[in-house]
Parts: sequence; C-alpha cells; structure tokens
Amino acid sequence: MQLPWLPRKIASAHIRLRRYLFKELLKSHDKFYWDGVMRDALARLRHLRPDVIIANDIEALPLAIAVADGRSKVIFDAHEYSPRQHDGNPAWVRQFQAFNTHLCRTYMPKADACFTVSKGIADAYHELTGVMPDVLVNAPAYEDLSPVPLGAGRIRLVHHGNANRHRRIEDLISMMDGLEDTYEIHLFLMPADTPEYMARIQEMCAVRSYVQLHNPIPPEHI
Repeated sequence: MQLPWLPRKIASAHIRLRRYLFKELLKSHDKFYWDGVMRDALARLRHLRPDVIIANDIEALPLAIAVADGRSKVIFDAHEYSPRQHDGNPAWVRQFQAFNTHLCRTYMPKADACFTVSKGIADAYHELTGVMPDVLVNAPAYEDLSPVPLGAGRIRLVHHGNANRHRRIEDLISMMDGLEDTYEIHLFLMPADTPEYMARIQEMCAVRSYVQLHNPIPPEHI
C-alpha cells in the first residue's frame, strides 16, 4: 500500500535529511582528526618507507594508513574496545564515543591485520566493522609454577593495574572488610587518575592492616 502524497514526501525528506546529517557527521569526524597535530605528524612522516607500521590504539590508525599509502603493511593493535573505552564517563561518551566508532568502522577494514586482547572484544569489533581481529592476550610471559601447600598466616591476594576511578578500586578495598581476617590484599597501582582519587585510595588502605599499597613493579616480579 502506497502512502498518501504528503506523508510520502515527508518520509522521503526525512530519509534524505538523515543521510545528509550522517554524511556531514562523518566528514566532521575526519576533519576533527586531521586538524592540527595529526596533520603535522603526517607531513613529518609521509616521506618514510617502512615495511610495517604498527598503529597503537585507534587514534593512531588513520595516520598509519595515510603514511603507509599502500606501500607499507599496517598492523592495528586495538588493545581493548575503543568505542566503549571510557563509557562510564558521560563527558567522554558525548565527545568521543561516536568519533571512536567512526574511526573503527572506517579504518579497521583498511588495516592489513588487527589484534585485540580477548575473544569477546574481537567479536564486538567484528560485529561493528566486519573485521575479525586476532586475539593476543595481555599477559606476562609464561611461568612454570606449581601450587604449594598453604603455610601459616593470611591468604595473600594481588591486584596490579591502573588506579583508575572507573575501575572502582575502592570497592575492591571495601570487599576485604567482609572477608575473614585470614585474607589480605596487596595493591600494586599505577597512578592513572586525579591526585584526589589516589589520595582517597591511600586513606582507605592506611586504616586497614589487611590492605597493603605498593609501588608498581614489573608483572614478572609479582
């Protein structure tokens, strides 16, 4: 059944408007990317003729592809899922989520190879871009360890990573309050947020004997 003349015109205009806005939005993403620093970086690097370029995170991928210009292979190290990198931060979502999504959809298919840290993230990229990255887990080198009998004293737990408020380290510390006193946790934290958040973590650790805060160390030393 055909729509009456006026509703059909309105529907057609609505579709054209959506297509126009979508096109302009994509153009603005690319214009934002190539404004300033990236444009200068391309001018400085485009004379290079490397065999392989590794793009570290999505922000480096368009630049890598432009420098390669079909002469070099480009490998994209996606790490984690860029379109939801900081989706717990409303300001980041407003400013960068659509931008990162556009970069992934537009440039990942142009890379010669991609990899990420887990199958779930690889599946998410595949659904978004049609590209199935390889999986390279973010882990230290293999250690040939064997379980040993538990000695006297507390069971020691370890958390090693960034002190990022979106990881809610404070919940990990509070969790220890509900465990028996045979447990303790050692936090090896790399400052990655505001000094105020790190100070809050330090205060929480200072009043708990079963929570120890340490400077970061190489993972193989843990």
